[in-house]
Amino acid sequence: MNRISLLYYFTICLQQCYSVCETKTKMHSVQAVTAPVAHAEGPHWVASEHALYYVDIYGHGVHRYDIKANKHTTIKLDDTVGFIIPINNTVGKFVLGLGKTVTILDWDGISNNYKLHTKYQVEQDKPGNRFNDAKADINGTLWLGTMGREEPLGVVENNLGTLYRLLTTDCKLDTVLTPVSISNGITWNAENTIMYYIDSVTRRIDAFDFDLRTATIANKRKFFDFEQNNLLGLPDGMTSDTEDNLWIACWGGYKVIQVSKEGKLLRSITLPVARVTSVTWGGSDLNILYVTTMRVGLSVEELKTQPDAGAVFAITGLGVKGRQGNAVSSCLLD
Repeated sequence: MNRISLLYYFTICLQQCYSVCETKTKMHSVQAVTAPVAHAEGPHWVASEHALYYVDIYGHGVHRYDIKANKHTTIKLDDTVGFIIPINNTVGKFVLGLGKTVTILDWDGISNNYKLHTKYQVEQDKPGNRFNDAKADINGTLWLGTMGREEPLGVVENNLGTLYRLLTTDCKLDTVLTPVSISNGITWNAENTIMYYIDSVTRRIDAFDFDLRTATIANKRKFFDFEQNNLLGLPDGMTSDTEDNLWIACWGGYKVIQVSKEGKLLRSITLPVARVTSVTWGGSDLNILYVTTMRVGLSVEELKTQPDAGAVFAITGLGVKGRQGNAVSSCLLD
């Protein structure tokens, strides 16, 4: 190969490489798939129904979005709703963080008829507190946390919250971490040897050694820091993909970020709204990232530039798949 043809060959290779890299950065798509609500949070994909459940914290709502039928249903309750997670081996039964209670919801997901049954109440000495985020581990143990109520909205008094655990063995609620300020995102690695946890005001993700058999955590350490990575906002809800990367909602940061299992920032996905609250995987192949967002608290001027704030967004074309969220142990029904 002569010098001219060699130069031409490398030029073509560089052009192709640039084209591929450019395509990779633009291949994902971000689309609002629901109407806005006040404060969408806690998304959970139920594969058997091909439906996404989520809550509206300050709208006191529980929502179900049937992707296949493109049908949206909702019920209104009488207090803030921090999370909704299905109960294992049941249909139409869920656990809610309703105000400061752990409550069972019986709802078919379609009608306006539902039943509530309170199982636990916490923090009666802290009238402003409420449940926030929660996740179930692969054994069905529920990990759930509280925070101080936002009065005024967006201002939270620190160190009033607690991370709790509801064990599958006796289904009793006990304390894991206290105090925390805004107990938020939780996820695990594939081997269930690490639990990742977010207390939002710290602006970081912490990692713990995780013992699945005993449902215990130990050896807390900093895993990823927003300050050190020049990220705006606070870490909020969180999930994992099949490669053990973390996907983290950036409240106030207009973004969802992907962080490697080594703690390196891999990708930032920009959304057209500032208050990005949580994420979960869904779709028939678990390759769609559903993202909840928040509307309440934005000014009139901010809402003009963020008309879809409070909607659920679907991000497609990410080139990765996630894991199905776990259901809570049916011991709650005993």
